[in-house]
Amino acid sequence: MPVILISHNMPQVFEVADRIQIQRLGKRAAVVTPKTHTMNDVVAIMTGAMTVDKKDQALTPVR
Repeated sequence: MPVILISHNMPQVFEVADRIQIQRLGKRAAVVTPKTHTMNDVVAIMTGAMTVDKKDQALTPVR
């Protein structure tokens, strides 16, 4: 059963989610999984400190 959870509580998100869609400035920045990305990765994407290559979902620093 699909459930949409909107939260900034990262421990809660990582506890219940199998996929995480990250929004930045009203647009989808990335879709990641708790198994492949850390809470710090998710926060970095949310804040714009990191971007995600849409092709392979690899993190790249913002210059």
